Amino acid sequence: MNYIQIGSGALLIAVLAACSTPAEQRESLRTKTISEGWERVPTNEVQALFSDATLSGATDKTQWSTYQSPDQTARGIAKGSWGEETDSGTYKITADGTWCRTWTKWGNGQEGCAEVYRKEGRLKMVVVSGKIGELPSFEADIEPGNPLAL
Repeated sequence: MNYIQIGSGALLIAVLAACSTPAEQRESLRTKTISEGWERVPTNEVQALFSDATLSGATDKTQWSTYQSPDQTARGIAKGSWGEETDSGTYKITADGTWCRTWTKWGNGQEGCAEVYRKEGRLKMVVVSGKIGELPSFEADIEPGNPLAL
């Protein structure tokens, strides 16, 4: 029988990825996020941080901005080579400080929730349930108010 030798690190990563559950993957991402110097935003600060604020970020394919109003409604715009799209929805902050949002169109109208981390004035959201975009975590800038008039 012939065997193919694979670097032990690559094999270990492949085996772990194949065997880990979504919960284990999220915990691994949390651990990595903290080891990179991100700090979880305290529960009592999350509501104040998100109320009447605009989040902006980008992926390889999309630039986006969303405005979270004080009444927990949200409006957003996404732009890419495919064009431009707007959406509206709602957001909430849970008792443990998790940020959840539900858009009318984006995410197929399903709720997605993320823990909020902060480092050097930027935010990082680590998705803990549902789906928010295409990635398990993403970074964003945040500024007070609605400067883009979303």
